[in-house]
Amino acid sequence: VVDVHLPSVRFEAPPQVRLFGKGRKERLCPLWPETIDLLSATLKDQGLRSTDDAPLFVNATGRPLTRFGLGFIVRERVAAAAVSRSTLAKTRITPHTFRHSTALHLLQAGVEQHKTSCGHPGRAASHNWKLPRMQIMWSST
Repeated sequence: VVDVHLPSVRFEAPPQVRLFGKGRKERLCPLWPETIDLLSATLKDQGLRSTDDAPLFVNATGRPLTRFGLGFIVRERVAAAAVSRSTLAKTRITPHTFRHSTALHLLQAGVEQHKTSCGHPGRAASHNWKLPRMQIMWSST
């Protein structure tokens, strides 16, 4: 996701982004209207157009964000949030955590499991994501 360039984002309906996974496997991911609104506002603030061949995410020096840079940002934000939520200090949160929790929330919202596989080649790899969440839900009833 960090290496997405602006032409890979479709701002008109249906909003989506073209991503490439392992082996350059292409997939189209839908975007929420709120995401498009935020991206549009950011482009306007930066004086960019959606057709510009520029990276969608840049670091503090304006260079393309890397996966290591994203990991650094997540660690910084988690540490800042842990000041008011001490349990976060003991929780391992990585960029992959967001991918995983989004898939779980989609499952919880009733989205078909094969649509939440996050690019895993088969159902077995993503099926184990559903079980822990269901166990938590069952244990709280």
